[in-house]
Amino acid sequence: MTPDGGADGAADGEPSTNRSLSKQYRTNRSLDPRPSHESDEGSESALAVADSARSGSSSGMIKAVEMGDEDDSAAPLLTDCCGIFSCHGIDEAHDKVNQDCACVAYPLKGDASAGLFVVLDGHGEKGDVVSNELLQQIFERITVCNWSVSDEQITRQLEDAYTGAHEHMRTFALDEKGEAPANCSGACGVSIILRRGRAIMAHAGDCRAVLVTVTDGMTVGTDLTHDHKLELPAERERIEATGAYIRPGFDEPYFMPSRVYKSELNPRQGPGLTMSRSLADIDADECGVVPTPEVSFHTIDRQHDKCVILASDGLWEFISSQDAAEVVSGFMARGEPAVRATRFLIAKAALAWRMEEGDYRDDITAVVLYLNELPADLTNEVLPAVVEAPPASEKAGY
Repeated sequence: MTPDGGADGAADGEPSTNRSLSKQYRTNRSLDPRPSHESDEGSESALAVADSARSGSSSGMIKAVEMGDEDDSAAPLLTDCCGIFSCHGIDEAHDKVNQDCACVAYPLKGDASAGLFVVLDGHGEKGDVVSNELLQQIFERITVCNWSVSDEQITRQLEDAYTGAHEHMRTFALDEKGEAPANCSGACGVSIILRRGRAIMAHAGDCRAVLVTVTDGMTVGTDLTHDHKLELPAERERIEATGAYIRPGFDEPYFMPSRVYKSELNPRQGPGLTMSRSLADIDADECGVVPTPEVSFHTIDRQHDKCVILASDGLWEFISSQDAAEVVSGFMARGEPAVRATRFLIAKAALAWRMEEGDYRDDITAVVLYLNELPADLTNEVLPAVVEAPPASEKAGY
Protein backbone atom coordinates (compact mmCIF):
# COMPACT_ATOMS: atom_id res chain seq x y z
CA MET A 1 0.00 0.00 0.00
CA THR A 2 0.98 3.62 -0.37
CA PRO A 3 0.13 6.85 1.39
CA ASP A 4 -2.76 7.02 -1.06
CA GLY A 5 -3.92 3.53 -0.18
CA GLY A 6 -2.53 1.82 -3.27
CA ALA A 7 -0.38 -1.24 -3.67
CA ASP A 8 3.33 -0.79 -3.33
CA GLY A 9 4.69 -4.26 -3.78
CA ALA A 10 5.33 -4.80 -0.05
CA ALA A 11 4.34 -8.19 1.28
CA ASP A 12 0.88 -8.43 2.83
CA GLY A 13 1.07 -7.72 6.53
CA GLU A 14 4.13 -5.48 6.14
CA PRO A 15 4.17 -1.68 6.31
CA SER A 16 5.24 0.24 3.26
CA THR A 17 8.57 2.04 2.98
CA ASN A 18 10.31 4.69 0.85
CA ARG A 19 7.42 7.14 0.57
CA SER A 20 7.29 10.29 -1.49
CA LEU A 21 5.89 13.32 0.32
CA SER A 22 4.18 14.61 -2.82
CA LYS A 23 0.42 14.71 -2.27
CA GLN A 24 -0.43 13.39 -5.73
CA TYR A 25 0.74 9.89 -4.74
CA ARG A 26 -1.47 9.54 -1.67
CA THR A 27 -4.97 8.92 -2.97
CA ASN A 28 -6.62 5.67 -4.05
CA ARG A 29 -7.73 7.49 -7.19
CA SER A 30 -5.78 9.96 -9.33
CA LEU A 31 -7.79 12.89 -7.97
CA ASP A 32 -7.57 14.02 -4.36
CA PRO A 33 -10.64 14.06 -2.09
CA ARG A 34 -11.81 17.51 -1.07
CA PRO A 35 -10.82 19.08 2.27
CA SER A 36 -13.55 19.25 4.88
CA HIS A 37 -14.09 22.98 4.29
CA GLU A 38 -14.80 22.61 0.55
CA SER A 39 -17.95 21.50 -1.25
CA ASP A 40 -19.89 22.17 -4.43
CA GLU A 41 -23.56 22.67 -5.19
CA GLY A 42 -23.85 19.45 -7.13
CA SER A 43 -22.83 17.41 -4.12
CA GLU A 44 -24.84 19.13 -1.38
CA SER A 45 -27.79 16.72 -1.46
CA ALA A 46 -25.50 13.71 -1.49
CA LEU A 47 -23.51 15.12 1.40
CA ALA A 48 -26.72 15.55 3.37
CA VAL A 49 -27.45 11.87 2.82
CA ALA A 50 -23.97 10.92 4.03
CA ASP A 51 -24.25 13.13 7.12
CA SER A 52 -27.56 11.49 7.99
CA ALA A 53 -26.10 8.02 7.45
CA ARG A 54 -23.21 8.71 9.81
CA SER A 55 -25.32 9.53 12.82
CA GLY A 56 -26.77 7.08 15.32
CA SER A 57 -27.75 3.48 14.79
CA SER A 58 -29.82 1.94 12.05
CA SER A 59 -31.80 -1.27 12.49
CA GLY A 60 -29.34 -2.72 14.99
CA MET A 61 -26.21 -1.34 13.34
CA ILE A 62 -23.93 0.90 15.40
CA LYS A 63 -21.45 2.97 13.41
CA ALA A 64 -17.94 3.99 14.34
CA VAL A 65 -17.56 7.50 15.74
CA GLU A 66 -14.60 9.82 15.82
CA MET A 67 -12.25 9.27 18.76
CA GLY A 68 -13.39 11.53 21.58
CA ASP A 69 -17.04 11.48 20.49
CA GLU A 70 -17.88 7.98 21.68
CA ASP A 71 -21.00 7.07 23.65
CA ASP A 72 -20.47 3.68 25.26
CA SER A 73 -24.10 3.51 26.30
CA ALA A 74 -25.09 2.89 22.65
CA ALA A 75 -22.60 0.08 22.08
CA PRO A 76 -24.17 -3.31 21.21
CA LEU A 77 -21.18 -5.08 22.82
CA LEU A 78 -19.28 -4.17 25.96
CA THR A 79 -16.21 -2.01 25.34
CA ASP A 80 -14.23 -4.61 27.31
CA CYS A 81 -14.48 -6.93 24.30
CA CYS A 82 -15.10 -4.62 21.32
CA GLY A 83 -13.47 -1.34 20.33
CA ILE A 84 -14.50 0.61 17.21
CA PHE A 85 -13.23 4.05 16.23
CA SER A 86 -12.54 6.21 13.20
CA CYS A 87 -10.08 9.10 12.94
CA HIS A 88 -10.27 11.65 10.11
CA GLY A 89 -7.15 12.44 8.16
CA ILE A 90 -5.36 15.76 7.64
CA ASP A 91 -3.89 17.46 4.59
CA GLU A 92 -1.46 20.36 5.04
CA ALA A 93 -2.64 20.58 8.67
CA HIS A 94 -6.31 20.96 7.60
CA ASP A 95 -8.88 18.36 8.58
CA LYS A 96 -10.00 16.14 5.70
CA VAL A 97 -13.50 14.79 5.21
CA ASN A 98 -13.43 11.35 6.80
CA GLN A 99 -14.14 8.87 4.02
CA ASP A 100 -13.81 5.82 6.30
CA CYS A 101 -16.74 4.24 8.09
CA ALA A 102 -17.38 1.08 10.11
CA CYS A 103 -20.10 -0.70 12.03
CA VAL A 104 -20.89 -3.38 14.57
CA ALA A 105 -24.18 -5.27 14.43
CA TYR A 106 -25.04 -7.60 17.30
CA PRO A 107 -27.18 -9.58 17.60
CA LEU A 108 -27.49 -9.95 13.85
CA LYS A 109 -31.16 -9.93 12.90
CA GLY A 110 -32.02 -11.05 16.44
CA ASP A 111 -29.64 -14.01 16.28
CA ALA A 112 -27.49 -13.89 19.44
CA SER A 113 -25.10 -16.43 17.89
CA ALA A 114 -24.15 -14.07 15.03
CA GLY A 115 -22.44 -10.69 14.85
CA LEU A 116 -21.33 -8.54 11.90
CA PHE A 117 -18.30 -6.22 11.82
CA VAL A 118 -17.49 -4.04 8.78
CA VAL A 119 -14.83 -1.47 7.82
CA LEU A 120 -15.01 0.59 4.62
CA ASP A 121 -12.41 3.00 3.22
CA GLY A 122 -13.81 5.49 0.72
CA HIS A 123 -11.87 7.27 -2.01
CA GLY A 124 -12.51 9.82 -4.71
CA GLU A 125 -14.12 13.25 -4.53
CA LYS A 126 -17.30 11.92 -2.89
CA GLY A 127 -15.83 8.93 -1.13
CA ASP A 128 -17.54 9.80 2.15
CA VAL A 129 -20.99 9.81 0.55
CA VAL A 130 -20.32 6.55 -1.26
CA SER A 131 -18.73 4.65 1.64
CA ASN A 132 -21.52 5.48 4.08
CA GLU A 133 -24.22 4.39 1.67
CA LEU A 134 -22.31 1.22 0.84
CA LEU A 135 -22.05 0.43 4.55
CA GLN A 136 -25.81 0.66 4.90
CA GLN A 137 -26.40 -1.44 1.80
CA ILE A 138 -23.92 -4.17 2.78
CA PHE A 139 -25.43 -4.32 6.26
CA GLU A 140 -28.97 -4.68 4.93
CA ARG A 141 -27.99 -7.39 2.47
CA ILE A 142 -25.88 -9.43 4.89
CA THR A 143 -28.61 -9.21 7.51
CA VAL A 144 -30.95 -11.34 5.38
CA CYS A 145 -28.37 -14.02 4.54
CA ASN A 146 -29.06 -17.60 5.59
CA TRP A 147 -26.10 -19.04 7.50
CA SER A 148 -27.50 -22.57 7.91
CA VAL A 149 -26.35 -23.58 4.44
CA SER A 150 -23.15 -24.84 2.82
CA ASP A 151 -20.01 -22.74 2.62
CA GLU A 152 -20.48 -22.53 -1.13
CA GLN A 153 -23.95 -21.04 -0.65
CA ILE A 154 -22.69 -18.63 2.01
CA THR A 155 -19.97 -17.51 -0.40
CA ARG A 156 -22.54 -16.79 -3.11
CA GLN A 157 -24.71 -14.85 -0.67
CA LEU A 158 -21.83 -12.62 0.41
CA GLU A 159 -20.76 -12.09 -3.18
CA ASP A 160 -24.33 -11.07 -3.97
CA ALA A 161 -24.39 -8.73 -0.98
CA TYR A 162 -21.31 -6.84 -2.15
CA THR A 163 -22.20 -6.78 -5.84
CA GLY A 164 -25.78 -5.82 -5.01
CA ALA A 165 -24.54 -2.87 -2.96
CA HIS A 166 -22.30 -1.92 -5.88
CA GLU A 167 -25.19 -2.01 -8.36
CA HIS A 168 -27.35 0.09 -6.02
CA MET A 169 -24.79 2.89 -6.23
CA ARG A 170 -25.42 3.38 -9.95
CA THR A 171 -28.67 5.20 -9.19
CA PHE A 172 -28.02 6.47 -5.66
CA ALA A 173 -28.29 10.25 -5.09
CA LEU A 174 -28.35 11.23 -8.76
CA ASP A 175 -27.78 14.93 -9.35
CA GLU A 176 -29.66 17.17 -11.81
CA LYS A 177 -27.43 15.85 -14.61
CA GLY A 178 -28.26 12.25 -13.77
CA GLU A 179 -24.77 11.57 -12.44
CA ALA A 180 -24.20 9.47 -9.32
CA PRO A 181 -21.56 10.17 -6.64
CA ALA A 182 -20.28 6.64 -7.32
CA ASN A 183 -19.40 7.40 -10.94
CA CYS A 184 -15.89 8.48 -9.90
CA SER A 185 -15.79 7.51 -6.21
CA GLY A 186 -15.79 4.21 -4.39
CA ALA A 187 -14.63 2.24 -1.39
CA CYS A 188 -12.65 -0.81 -0.34
CA GLY A 189 -14.16 -2.97 2.36
CA VAL A 190 -13.75 -5.89 4.72
CA SER A 191 -16.43 -7.64 6.76
CA ILE A 192 -16.42 -10.46 9.27
CA ILE A 193 -19.36 -12.48 10.50
CA LEU A 194 -18.71 -14.30 13.77
CA ARG A 195 -21.15 -17.14 14.24
CA ARG A 196 -21.00 -20.25 16.39
CA GLY A 197 -17.24 -20.56 16.50
CA ARG A 198 -16.49 -19.52 12.94
CA ALA A 199 -15.25 -16.33 11.30
CA ILE A 200 -16.53 -15.66 7.78
CA MET A 201 -14.54 -13.00 5.95
CA ALA A 202 -15.46 -11.08 2.80
CA HIS A 203 -13.22 -8.35 1.40
CA ALA A 204 -12.59 -6.28 -1.71
CA GLY A 205 -9.59 -3.96 -1.90
CA ASP A 206 -6.97 -3.17 0.71
CA CYS A 207 -8.83 -3.03 4.02
CA ARG A 208 -7.45 -5.89 6.10
CA ALA A 209 -8.45 -8.37 8.80
CA VAL A 210 -5.78 -9.83 11.09
CA LEU A 211 -6.01 -12.72 13.55
CA VAL A 212 -3.98 -12.46 16.77
CA THR A 213 -2.89 -15.79 18.21
CA VAL A 214 -0.88 -16.49 21.37
CA THR A 215 0.92 -19.82 21.79
CA ASP A 216 3.40 -20.49 24.62
CA GLY A 217 3.61 -16.76 25.25
CA MET A 218 4.41 -15.95 21.60
CA THR A 219 2.11 -13.54 19.77
CA VAL A 220 1.59 -13.94 16.03
CA GLY A 221 -0.41 -11.72 13.69
CA THR A 222 -1.81 -13.63 10.71
CA ASP A 223 -3.60 -11.96 7.81
CA LEU A 224 -7.12 -13.32 7.35
CA THR A 225 -7.38 -11.34 4.09
CA HIS A 226 -4.86 -10.17 1.51
CA ASP A 227 -4.75 -6.85 -0.28
CA HIS A 228 -6.11 -6.85 -3.83
CA LYS A 229 -3.14 -5.40 -5.67
CA LEU A 230 -2.84 -4.68 -9.36
CA GLU A 231 0.37 -6.71 -9.43
CA LEU A 232 -1.32 -9.98 -8.46
CA PRO A 233 -1.20 -12.22 -11.56
CA ALA A 234 -4.88 -13.23 -11.60
CA GLU A 235 -6.00 -9.66 -10.95
CA ARG A 236 -3.71 -8.25 -13.62
CA GLU A 237 -4.88 -10.84 -16.16
CA ARG A 238 -8.54 -9.96 -15.61
CA ILE A 239 -7.91 -6.21 -15.91
CA GLU A 240 -5.64 -6.36 -18.95
CA ALA A 241 -8.12 -8.66 -20.72
CA THR A 242 -10.47 -5.66 -20.93
CA GLY A 243 -7.85 -3.61 -22.76
CA ALA A 244 -7.13 -1.45 -19.72
CA TYR A 245 -3.58 -0.34 -18.98
CA ILE A 246 -1.78 -0.87 -15.68
CA ARG A 247 0.93 1.71 -15.29
CA PRO A 248 3.79 0.05 -13.40
CA GLY A 249 4.81 1.42 -10.05
CA PHE A 250 8.37 2.12 -8.96
CA ASP A 251 10.38 2.88 -5.82
CA GLU A 252 13.21 5.08 -7.13
CA PRO A 253 13.97 7.94 -7.24
CA TYR A 254 10.67 8.28 -5.34
CA PHE A 255 7.73 5.99 -4.69
CA MET A 256 4.91 5.75 -7.24
CA PRO A 257 2.15 3.10 -6.98
CA SER A 258 0.79 1.13 -9.89
CA ARG A 259 -2.47 2.52 -11.28
CA VAL A 260 -5.04 1.26 -13.74
CA TYR A 261 -6.21 3.44 -16.64
CA LYS A 262 -8.63 3.01 -19.51
CA SER A 263 -5.97 4.19 -21.93
CA GLU A 264 -2.20 4.14 -21.83
CA LEU A 265 -2.13 7.18 -24.11
CA ASN A 266 -4.63 9.27 -22.15
CA PRO A 267 -4.48 8.74 -18.37
CA ARG A 268 -6.92 11.63 -17.91
CA GLN A 269 -9.69 9.21 -18.85
CA GLY A 270 -9.12 7.57 -15.45
CA PRO A 271 -9.93 5.83 -13.27
CA GLY A 272 -6.38 5.83 -11.85
CA LEU A 273 -7.20 3.32 -9.11
CA THR A 274 -4.42 1.63 -7.14
CA MET A 275 -6.34 -1.56 -6.32
CA SER A 276 -7.90 -4.30 -8.43
CA ARG A 277 -11.18 -4.66 -6.53
CA SER A 278 -13.45 -1.97 -5.22
CA LEU A 279 -17.10 -1.19 -4.61
CA ALA A 280 -18.74 1.61 -6.64
CA ASP A 281 -16.11 3.33 -8.87
CA ILE A 282 -18.58 2.81 -11.69
CA ASP A 283 -16.19 4.30 -14.24
CA ALA A 284 -13.75 1.47 -13.47
CA ASP A 285 -16.20 -1.33 -14.35
CA GLU A 286 -15.06 -1.42 -17.96
CA CYS A 287 -11.45 -1.79 -16.78
CA GLY A 288 -12.08 -5.07 -14.99
CA VAL A 289 -12.03 -3.60 -11.47
CA VAL A 290 -14.69 -5.68 -9.74
CA PRO A 291 -16.67 -5.42 -6.49
CA THR A 292 -16.78 -9.20 -6.05
CA PRO A 293 -15.34 -10.02 -2.63
CA GLU A 294 -13.06 -12.88 -1.76
CA VAL A 295 -14.77 -15.01 0.87
CA SER A 296 -12.91 -17.21 3.34
CA PHE A 297 -13.63 -19.15 6.52
CA HIS A 298 -11.76 -19.72 9.78
CA THR A 299 -12.72 -21.98 12.68
CA ILE A 300 -11.89 -20.24 15.95
CA ASP A 301 -9.43 -21.99 18.25
CA ARG A 302 -10.44 -20.60 21.62
CA GLN A 303 -7.20 -21.77 23.22
CA HIS A 304 -4.91 -19.82 20.89
CA ASP A 305 -7.02 -17.34 18.85
CA LYS A 306 -7.26 -14.26 21.04
CA CYS A 307 -8.25 -11.29 18.93
CA VAL A 308 -9.31 -10.05 15.49
CA ILE A 309 -8.37 -6.62 14.12
CA LEU A 310 -10.18 -5.06 11.16
CA ALA A 311 -8.85 -1.78 9.79
CA SER A 312 -8.61 0.53 6.81
CA ASP A 313 -5.29 0.98 5.08
CA GLY A 314 -4.67 4.15 7.08
CA LEU A 315 -3.70 1.84 9.94
CA TRP A 316 -1.71 -0.65 7.89
CA GLU A 317 0.30 1.96 6.01
CA PHE A 318 3.05 2.15 8.63
CA ILE A 319 2.07 -0.60 11.07
CA SER A 320 2.55 -4.24 10.12
CA SER A 321 0.07 -6.96 11.00
CA GLN A 322 2.59 -8.36 13.47
CA ASP A 323 3.16 -5.00 15.15
CA ALA A 324 -0.57 -4.46 15.55
CA ALA A 325 -0.97 -7.96 16.97
CA GLU A 326 1.74 -7.34 19.57
CA VAL A 327 0.20 -4.03 20.59
CA VAL A 328 -3.24 -5.54 21.15
CA SER A 329 -1.80 -8.65 22.83
CA GLY A 330 -0.07 -6.39 25.34
CA PHE A 331 -3.34 -4.70 26.25
CA MET A 332 -5.06 -8.08 26.66
CA ALA A 333 -2.22 -9.39 28.85
CA ARG A 334 -2.57 -6.36 31.15
CA GLY A 335 -6.32 -6.85 31.41
CA GLU A 336 -7.07 -3.58 29.61
CA PRO A 337 -10.28 -3.35 27.55
CA ALA A 338 -10.54 -3.56 23.78
CA VAL A 339 -11.66 0.04 23.55
CA ARG A 340 -8.30 1.21 24.96
CA ALA A 341 -6.36 -1.06 22.64
CA THR A 342 -8.26 0.39 19.68
CA ARG A 343 -7.59 3.99 20.71
CA PHE A 344 -3.90 3.27 21.21
CA LEU A 345 -3.58 1.45 17.89
CA ILE A 346 -5.11 4.38 15.99
CA ALA A 347 -2.97 6.89 17.92
CA LYS A 348 0.15 4.85 17.14
CA ALA A 349 -0.75 4.86 13.45
CA ALA A 350 -1.42 8.61 13.51
CA LEU A 351 1.98 9.23 15.10
CA ALA A 352 3.64 7.08 12.43
CA TRP A 353 1.95 9.19 9.74
CA ARG A 354 3.25 12.32 11.45
CA MET A 355 6.79 10.97 11.57
CA GLU A 356 6.77 9.73 7.98
CA GLU A 357 4.55 12.20 6.14
CA GLY A 358 4.50 15.39 8.19
CA ASP A 359 1.30 17.34 7.59
CA TYR A 360 -0.56 14.56 5.74
CA ARG A 361 -2.45 11.67 7.32
CA ASP A 362 -4.91 9.23 5.84
CA ASP A 363 -8.19 8.41 7.58
CA ILE A 364 -7.68 5.62 10.11
CA THR A 365 -10.45 3.24 11.22
CA ALA A 366 -10.16 0.09 13.32
CA VAL A 367 -12.28 -2.54 15.04
CA VAL A 368 -10.66 -4.69 17.75
CA LEU A 369 -12.42 -7.81 19.03
CA TYR A 370 -11.26 -9.81 22.06
CA LEU A 371 -12.53 -13.24 21.10
CA ASN A 372 -12.56 -14.77 24.57
CA GLU A 373 -14.52 -11.82 25.96
CA LEU A 374 -17.24 -11.83 23.31
CA PRO A 375 -20.57 -13.58 23.93
CA ALA A 376 -19.84 -17.32 23.92
CA ASP A 377 -22.39 -18.04 21.17
CA LEU A 378 -20.24 -16.07 18.73
CA THR A 379 -17.00 -17.94 19.33
CA ASN A 380 -18.08 -21.37 20.58
CA GLU A 381 -18.81 -24.01 18.00
CA VAL A 382 -22.36 -25.28 18.35
CA LEU A 383 -22.42 -28.98 17.56
CA PRO A 384 -25.61 -30.69 16.37
CA ALA A 385 -27.49 -32.55 19.05
CA VAL A 386 -26.65 -36.24 19.25
CA VAL A 387 -29.70 -38.49 19.38
CA GLU A 388 -28.87 -41.74 21.12
CA ALA A 389 -30.08 -44.90 19.48
CA PRO A 390 -32.60 -46.92 21.53
CA PRO A 391 -31.39 -50.15 23.17
CA ALA A 392 -31.48 -53.25 21.02
CA SER A 393 -34.31 -54.63 23.11
CA GLU A 394 -36.49 -51.65 22.24
CA LYS A 395 -35.63 -51.99 18.54
CA ALA A 396 -36.78 -55.58 18.66
CA GLY A 397 -40.04 -54.61 20.30
CA TYR A 398 -39.39 -56.42 23.58
